[in-house]
Amino acid sequence: MVPAPFTNVAVVVVGEPRVFVSLVVIAAIAVLAPIIVDLKPSLRIPAVVVEMVLGCAVGPFGFNLISPNVATEVLSFLGLGYLLFVAGLELNPIQIRIHARSVVTDFAMSAVLAIGAAYLIARIEPISHPLLLGFALTSTSLGVIVPVLRDANENQTEFGQMTVAHASMGEFGSLILVAVFFSSDDSAPALRIGLFVAFAIVMISADLIMARAIRSTWLFDIVRRLRGGSWQLDVRLAILVLIAFAAAADVFGFDGILGCFAAGAIIKVIDRRGFTSDHDLVTKVDAVGYGFLIPVFFISSGINLNLRLLIEQPKHFILIPAFLVALLVARGLPALRHRHQIGTDRAVALGLLLSTTLTVLVVVVSIATALHILDAASAAALLASGLLSELLFPPVARWLLERATNTVDVVTDQPA
Repeated sequence: MVPAPFTNVAVVVVGEPRVFVSLVVIAAIAVLAPIIVDLKPSLRIPAVVVEMVLGCAVGPFGFNLISPNVATEVLSFLGLGYLLFVAGLELNPIQIRIHARSVVTDFAMSAVLAIGAAYLIARIEPISHPLLLGFALTSTSLGVIVPVLRDANENQTEFGQMTVAHASMGEFGSLILVAVFFSSDDSAPALRIGLFVAFAIVMISADLIMARAIRSTWLFDIVRRLRGGSWQLDVRLAILVLIAFAAAADVFGFDGILGCFAAGAIIKVIDRRGFTSDHDLVTKVDAVGYGFLIPVFFISSGINLNLRLLIEQPKHFILIPAFLVALLVARGLPALRHRHQIGTDRAVALGLLLSTTLTVLVVVVSIATALHILDAASAAALLASGLLSELLFPPVARWLLERATNTVDVVTDQPA
């Protein structure tokens, strides 16, 4: 006999209209997206952009072939968490420490520029709390940048690690600011700051406990012995840490994605035996994420994108270029400080990658809608600008990186 809780879940999922049809369409888009990108690789369009565009096309605000349902929403949430978990695993602790000062300085500059830009935009479209928009404009989609760096073979280079370090601060610095100063539960900022400090203490304590456990020869041997076949203990441990940290963030009243990234980052930081560098584990983690959960998140984000509101209220179209320019100013200008260190092409590429954002915008829109800070059309314009940033900025950044690499190769190959 099936336990009652599982029966209830099954009834909810199966009771949704065309739930399996929706999953089939999403799975088909996940297969088609990389094929479409491969047809014209010179365009350098990230697969995630194609996934979102196709999701929007088949969704209720496009051709209305499928609609969001319980199954797609749950898988989308898991995909977002897993995406940030994998992004955390990409961190190089040594490079993070090297770039710590410039990361903090650049983010502070971005915050000042973003808040100023938000108050200027508030003159175009009435926004009751421009500060929330300013925090959103300091964000960067780390989960989008990591695949782009991988495709460009830059994820383990010094430039790649520098980019990941700055993007991590953009992603989670903005999330922390939003979580502390704005909350749909209407709690005071002082209480939110206290909760965040408590959450940080729990994360540090977990870090110390896990570091002690991972140094255990007994545990190391157990994981090595049971990592294959039907056990897959290494993957199970990684998933356990991911879910536990997401749950901890949720308990303290923060978005679970904070815990997801913290899980990947902490595993990377405490890893002294090379678990995260093991080829088999990396392959398995990538297969679960990029082969299944992560595409569902991006496709579902496209399904939920309501661009019809902009057509119905065309005056809001002006907000899209305004948001894009604000992103470039807030995130791109501080990156130009590094042109003497990494070259002009790479500095511009860094600025474009850091100006690529969507994940935090989705979170901000949900909070802004709950607090009645943004109307639906303004929220759609903000999400549309995020989608365009992912469509426009990474391809140009990749072209600049390739040009910079080719220039170095030509100079190196010249006879002395």
